[in-house]
Amino acid sequence: MSDYITGEVLDLPHDKYHALPHHSRSDITLALRSPAHLRAAKDTPTRVTPAMKLGTAVHAAVLTPGRFDDEVAYAPEGNRRTKAGKEEYEAFMEEAANKTVLPRGDKATVDAMVAAIAASPAAKLVLGGPDKREASYLWMDSQTGLPCRCRPDVYIPDRKIIVDLKTTKDARPDAFGRAVFDHDYHVQAAYYLDGVNAALGEGAATSFVFLAVEKEPPYGVLVGALDAEDLERGRDAYRRGLNRIKWCSENDRWPGYSSKVHRLCLPGWARKRIDQGNA
Repeated sequence: MSDYITGEVLDLPHDKYHALPHHSRSDITLALRSPAHLRAAKDTPTRVTPAMKLGTAVHAAVLTPGRFDDEVAYAPEGNRRTKAGKEEYEAFMEEAANKTVLPRGDKATVDAMVAAIAASPAAKLVLGGPDKREASYLWMDSQTGLPCRCRPDVYIPDRKIIVDLKTTKDARPDAFGRAVFDHDYHVQAAYYLDGVNAALGEGAATSFVFLAVEKEPPYGVLVGALDAEDLERGRDAYRRGLNRIKWCSENDRWPGYSSKVHRLCLPGWARKRIDQGNA
């Protein structure tokens, strides 16, 4: 019998969730890049970018609006070069020590993105009905024996749907499809579906839906799902990632990129532009 926690855990604080020894989708995608990248990420604090802070604020405002003020704060606009402005900012930062802090000017953007989602008929379709938000699902992978975890933004048990909210530069289907590949969202979709089913029982979740909202006016909204073939590609990828983590853990070896000399090629689109005289 495993000593690891498994099953569904509701209302688990973010810090306790991330402190679990279970492997996340981020672990897998880092391992797919190289085991050395995964090891470095474990040893180095994550650098939080402005884009990540904006995404956190939008998630909080859409998914858990009742906790927004406990999790997010907007910095005062006072002149920090003056004594009064500096004191105001220091007092604010002390009070907001455990919150995600954004510039005051980002408030209008967050509010507009939230309003765009609220006005989207497609978003209303996937967010309607009783649901569980930011619940944690923990399981032991049947093939590798590794402890695993995921934390879907929204899980709707009655409809067997997982909904994942993404902020993006371009929510057109083709453009967001490229973002899915670039950010390994197809790996996330398959991993989350399989994870919820492993934690709750087969058939608990059958669909993974992306809810994407643009970060600039007019804050376009996309609701979309991957087809079965691309989900299977994501499943193959996460299986390779878990197998790699298992091997590295058992052998205490975390190699980086291959040390051989590689043949480099221009991307196909770049070759085409050059051949057509457009570059």
